Amino acid sequence: MAINKQKLKIHTINLSTLSKPVEIQHYFKTNKIEVYAYTFSFGKNILKHGYSSKAWRKNSLGERVYRQAHNIPLGWNSKPGRSSSGKDFKEVCDDFENMYGIKVDKNQTIITVYDMTQYPGISIRDPESYAREMEAMLIDEYVNVYGCRPIGNLRSETNNVPEVDDDRWKDSGFDV
Repeated sequence: MAINKQKLKIHTINLSTLSKPVEIQHYFKTNKIEVYAYTFSFGKNILKHGYSSKAWRKNSLGERVYRQAHNIPLGWNSKPGRSSSGKDFKEVCDDFENMYGIKVDKNQTIITVYDMTQYPGISIRDPESYAREMEAMLIDEYVNVYGCRPIGNLRSETNNVPEVDDDRWKDSGFDV
């Protein structure tokens, strides 16, 4: 079943408007976003699609997105904790810098959240499967345009899109 985006509430979090990464979690709590897929964009570039895991709890809404955003190299006044959570996004930012010579800056980063919490039928199926399906749809849409996955989804196992090598990704039309 394909997810109907018109039935989703879509939130945009412009990181330039935030002074602390924890404000991302406050946003999720305030808006009661429990089940979701998300996209990190830097300027016009999609860095990564992701989804909420089944491990979410009311007191940790948006935690994965918060931890990933806190690992953006430029723009925050604090450093992420020592935990490995979210460090995978630092690798995405490092890969982008290595590819283009530009550091990812939170002040040019937007998180788009596809809120599936109230999606029709969500209660009769495992909620995580809806979020995982939405992430796969977003990756597929990207592949249909650029012929490969976003840099942060090169090793994703959420859909059947073949993995590509870095040289093919370089020619993907990624716009800086």
